[in-house]
Amino acid sequence: MSSLGESARTDWITYWDRQKLFSDRLWQLHARHFVKASQELMAFGPEDRVLDIGCGSGYIAALLAPRVQEYWGLDTSPRFISQCRARLVDEPKATFEVLPHDDYFDFSQAPKGHFNKVICVGVVPLYPKVEDVGRLMETVREMITPEARMIITDFVLNGSILKDVWGSIMGGIKYECLGEKLKLLWGASTTEYLKQRRLEKILSFTKNELEYALSGYGVAGRLIKGQLGMNTQRWHIFYQF
Repeated sequence: MSSLGESARTDWITYWDRQKLFSDRLWQLHARHFVKASQELMAFGPEDRVLDIGCGSGYIAALLAPRVQEYWGLDTSPRFISQCRARLVDEPKATFEVLPHDDYFDFSQAPKGHFNKVICVGVVPLYPKVEDVGRLMETVREMITPEARMIITDFVLNGSILKDVWGSIMGGIKYECLGEKLKLLWGASTTEYLKQRRLEKILSFTKNELEYALSGYGVAGRLIKGQLGMNTQRWHIFYQF
């Protein structure tokens, strides 16, 4: 649900800053599903200070910000950040800031050592290299309080377009939104998205790389398949610092 990339992949940033592939309805479905599915792990509540890395157009923020003490959303897309601010204009607990395109790990606009809950939804597939997950974790450590919780979604394991499409279809069946998913897939196949994905690809992990992302950063992690997102072929990691 984000526009994050780096200068070598500026086309991904540009694409997501202008994309119209996802309908508002589908954004809402994804947001509702994530918030509901993650509640048991994250236990969002009125004392929480949430950092949303790759906040997109603010549909998750609209659901969570009223329930927590503070909500900070960061994204590389100025268009998405404008949409977030408009969507939550009456929510004083929500703050949204644009990340620099040339250093998307620069979170300096948000307070360090401040957050006890961190979410990063749909960002990892757009990173250019596996090592960027390590850079993300290093940056997050500067932002969090002791015993913080974090979820990173959408790790693609040995991925291919066909496997990812199948996971999207099965997710549509499982979560009773197959019509919306088929519209999305049709749009993806008939618009510039398919060309963009073939050109830039999405980040795929080997089994060993995924295992390292789970346990290689000195923090307890739990690997979860499918249930936090609406693609049954993607993996997610819950961290307890």
